[in-house]
Amino acid sequence: MAALANHHPEIRVNPALVRASEVRKPMGSTERLSGAIGVLQIVPLEDTHPLDAPA
Repeated sequence: MAALANHHPEIRVNPALVRASEVRKPMGSTERLSGAIGVLQIVPLEDTHPLDAPA
């Protein structure tokens, strides 16, 4: 996303605002969600409509 926006933000984390029990890398199965709503179509960000384009 940074390459598309031509902007590379510096990401800093304030340790005072991070919970000790925070899950660092959430993982799981999409099986229940897919069963409830069907399979989602994945559209690459590059293929979506630009915000500054005329409607």
